[in-house]
Order: sequence, then structure tokens, then C-alpha cells
Amino acid sequence: MNKSVSSEYFLRVVSDSMYDPADRDSFAVGDFILVRPQSDAENGSVVVVESHDGAWSTFRQLVTEGGTKYLKALNPSWSDRMVEMSDDLRICGVVTMNGRARSTSHAELETEEVSHA
Repeated sequence: MNKSVSSEYFLRVVSDSMYDPADRDSFAVGDFILVRPQSDAENGSVVVVESHDGAWSTFRQLVTEGGTKYLKALNPSWSDRMVEMSDDLRICGVVTMNGRARSTSHAELETEEVSHA
């Protein structure tokens, strides 16, 4: 992750950790997320976090309870849906938009001849 980024940037979702089939606002593999760089976030925000050495990053929903910050995966089948945010992680951005890329492949259209009798 580029720490010198000063404007919003896109990341591609590569894991199903933030996908919940019952939640239309969840994030599917292949989606793109728009991230606004910032180091703080409100409870309930979807955030991008990275290790302080920059070797690892992910995105999760930020949950704050009793002054403790947790990172929550939206996928109900994940065993560790909510984990405490450790000191070796930092928030580096907030997700502001989710979208899917338009397909650039052109499927062949099936046509059928119509009789004009």
C-alpha cells in the first residue's frame, strides 16, 4: 500500500470476508472499493487497515465498544467475525464507495429469424 497517497484510490476486493448474501451493502470478490485516506474513523465505518510495516492490509467494519476497537468481517460464515484491533495495525483509509467493474467482453447475441407472413 502506498503511504504517500493523498487522494482517493480504488482497491479490488479479493476475499469473501466482507460478503454477506443477506446484505446488499456487503462487498463481493471482484468489487472495487473507493478509499479516502485518513487515520481515524467513526464506529460502523468500513476501514482499510494495514500493519505498521506495510506488509499486510485488509478492510473490515470498525466497531467500537467501551473504548476498544474491533474489526468485523461481514461474512456470517467466518469463524472470527470480530477481532480486537491490535496495536500493530493502523487505519489508513475509509471506504466511501463500492462498485463492480463493467464487463469488457462482448457476449455473442443469439438471434432468431422472424417470419413476416
